[in-house]
Amino acid sequence: MSDDARIFTADALRFYGDTHHPSTVTEVVSQRPELGSGVKPAELESMAESAHDEPRQGKTGAFRPAAEFLAEIDPQIDLRGYGPDWIDTLPVPRAIPEDTGKPLRRLDGRRLVRPFDTTRFPPEERRVYRDAARPWGHVCKLFTSERPDGAGSAALIGPRVAVTAAHCVPRTSSWWMRVVPAYYDGGSLYGAGVQSYVSDWRAFDTGDEVCGYDWAVLRLYEPLGHGVGYFGVNGYDDDWEDRQYWTTAGYPSAINSQRPSYQMGVSVFDDDSDSNGGMELETRADLGPGNSGGPLWGQWGGDWRVLGVVSGEEYDWAVGGGEWGNVVASGSGFGNLVAWARTNWPL
Repeated sequence: MSDDARIFTADALRFYGDTHHPSTVTEVVSQRPELGSGVKPAELESMAESAHDEPRQGKTGAFRPAAEFLAEIDPQIDLRGYGPDWIDTLPVPRAIPEDTGKPLRRLDGRRLVRPFDTTRFPPEERRVYRDAARPWGHVCKLFTSERPDGAGSAALIGPRVAVTAAHCVPRTSSWWMRVVPAYYDGGSLYGAGVQSYVSDWRAFDTGDEVCGYDWAVLRLYEPLGHGVGYFGVNGYDDDWEDRQYWTTAGYPSAINSQRPSYQMGVSVFDDDSDSNGGMELETRADLGPGNSGGPLWGQWGGDWRVLGVVSGEEYDWAVGGGEWGNVVASGSGFGNLVAWARTNWPL
């Protein structure tokens, strides 16, 4: 990312990142792997060997007006991603054979927005993977006090920051959330103790708006991103519509909620935005319950950058007489929220 691309002002509609398109899926899969040293940092090694503690309670959670976040952003904050020297970088993860299980059901009805369900578009293209290399290990499984068996997906997006869908966060006065990077069959591939509970969360106060603003940032008790790396952030340009630039990953129950799955070559067929920085990216990617909060990302050079998080589904009357599309919550507001979190919740 150029210096100009990573320096911004507190503007609700500012475009974050690079405006040229990311790498195509052909360019991504043609890259050679980059091997790290494989020597795990001492602090991460210690965490990996530690026993699981009792849930650590969260401190604060709040929906706030967008203007309050804008006023508290460092205009010099860097929104690039990070990969530590010890971790390998693999453009395509190591996939494993997997029974995809029962297909997700297509939902009938004419409601415009469904925030909690998503629609699958056959054929099934998600594949289970077992990989903690960059960027695949930045994808996390999210557990909460309201859904201790798994509330959805998340992504590391700063040294001490993760992002998920706002509809996944607890709404009670006493709560906990647990974020596990590279979760696979009961624990992290980085080591059983590599995880963090959440001390604080923040999201935009948008009333009943769901999909376009459905993001929340999480402050972690443990600086997981420092040890295992994290994604960067980039805005979305509608010139990229119908181009297969994007990748999604998460823990959908229809595939295997205990193992991550991914889909490459994802495209966006429509986008809807408004004056407050929320944007709905509509896609026919195979998404479903458990994917909520998971990232949609592209690659710019050596940097993997998230555009937004999986939110729900929407019925679009303007496309071919009307059809359902899965929705990723994106937009400049997403970039502002991450910029705020990196400013106020540093390492």
